[in-house]
Amino acid sequence: MHAIIVAAGLSSRLRPLTNDTPKGLLPVGDRSLITRSIETLRNQGISQITMVVGAMREQIQEHVGPDIRYVHNPFYAQTNNMGSLWFALNTIPNEEFLYLHGDLIYAPEILSGILMENEINNASLVVDFSSIDEEAMKVRTKDNKFVESDKSIPLNEAAGEWIGIARFSSPAASLLHETIDEMLANNEFQSYDTAAFNKMAREGFEFDLLATNGSPWFEIDTLEDLTEARILFS
Repeated sequence: MHAIIVAAGLSSRLRPLTNDTPKGLLPVGDRSLITRSIETLRNQGISQITMVVGAMREQIQEHVGPDIRYVHNPFYAQTNNMGSLWFALNTIPNEEFLYLHGDLIYAPEILSGILMENEINNASLVVDFSSIDEEAMKVRTKDNKFVESDKSIPLNEAAGEWIGIARFSSPAASLLHETIDEMLANNEFQSYDTAAFNKMAREGFEFDLLATNGSPWFEIDTLEDLTEARILFS
């Protein structure tokens, strides 16, 4: 299976820490966020890893080394992570893949949980049903089925938070690629990746939702996130 990590953004919310250092290279314990994620993927038997880079890409490539494939998003300052995902999907066949944000730190059992089934027919999103805040990429469900994921969903209407890890079957990868292609053609350059998921769901595609089941994780957006992650994962 292929893995795609998006790590092209400017990470402006973590300045000044990210003035000269990409967010994915910030250390938690003795390793950077990206190094931890790549090691976890390899420990799960995933050796084909594509990383989308943009801001300070030379630092990331030097830090991580030549054993993974890099895709450059030259429009990282004008696009969001949906645009970065599109660049990656253009370079690989429409095959099953695992998708991760580059600013994540997570327990290995979260990854083993989404990889448990040898094959899937659609797509799976990892959701934390126990913790939601205003800034979260919240998830709305109906009859326990995915409806949408967006930061603007009111807290009292949110079932949980998508943590930034997903798995797509080969047919789902093809549909995702077509969906993002259409959205970018309509100038939706600043859309999050979840906007594509939401469009797929509106048009009848069904996502599976896999729970974190209490396993720890953080998506590092702020200094507070980084501080908490360093305490929990030290």
